Amino acid sequence: MIFGYVRPFSQDKDLYLQLNTLEKYGCDKIYKEQTSSAKNRPELEHMLNTLNSGDQVIVYKLYSIADTTRHLIDLVQMLQQKNVDLISIIDQIDTSTDKGKIFFKLMERVGDF
Repeated sequence: MIFGYVRPFSQDKDLYLQLNTLEKYGCDKIYKEQTSSAKNRPELEHMLNTLNSGDQVIVYKLYSIADTTRHLIDLVQMLQQKNVDLISIIDQIDTSTDKGKIFFKLMERVGDF
């Protein structure tokens, strides 16, 4: 399945652009946070708990799903363990491609410093 995830950005509370973009991408289900809070993300937790091998998670941009590089690396590692790909439309990153895999391998190494 293709899952989308959106949350409001602090400067832009309207989810229309993100939702419209993810709907055009063909998401089967879109999880929507109501606030931009980094600590309280029940929809993200719900989505992560429903993922199965072969699923995809689509976000408008990486900031939608993670606030810090460390959080993003941890999420991608967890998704990889579940055999789930992450695609960021604006950032043009897709972990199902070699380019996307290399990007996150480099991020992991930078995160180790």
